[in-house]
Amino acid sequence: MRSSTTPPLASSQLSQELIPSVPGEFYSYSATFTFELPLYPLLKCKANKTWGPEDLPGIAAELDLVFCFGDSPQVCSPNSDQAAGLLRGFVTRDALNQTFIIRVNMAEHEFERIRTARNGRNLADFCEEVVNYRNSVDQLEQGAVYAVVTTSGKYGLIRITNLTPNSASIDACHTLL
Repeated sequence: MRSSTTPPLASSQLSQELIPSVPGEFYSYSATFTFELPLYPLLKCKANKTWGPEDLPGIAAELDLVFCFGDSPQVCSPNSDQAAGLLRGFVTRDALNQTFIIRVNMAEHEFERIRTARNGRNLADFCEEVVNYRNSVDQLEQGAVYAVVTTSGKYGLIRITNLTPNSASIDACHTLL
């Protein structure tokens, strides 16, 4: 886990500490995931969104997504076969959350409308309607929007704003109900 001896952060920076989502709050943010920092817990907005595999023992209960990079970058459930190789040796697979992910046909303005409305119930209802509960991995595409539902009650939308074989930048929103 990241050091708690880190000096205080400026208000515009994210905390390096684990700050879980609060039920009923709506979060909207941007983040960049890399080959070195591929772990994505949907945390409170003041918390860092990108974590490395070495951080896993301290964040396993909150981990919701894993970005897997290479020829065909993917976003995966932490307990998926695709994420298992990356996470092996840090925690047991059965200790990890199940997350369902699906690409949705959504224009940028529709994504922004949901994101700026900041209505967690509407976001959750949309995600419940579109998520296929058998899908736990999806290939990333530039500009694509993905709906996310976790078994821990988190609902989110992710839009890929920049994609390379070793990184993915996103705009996102989520809530915990």
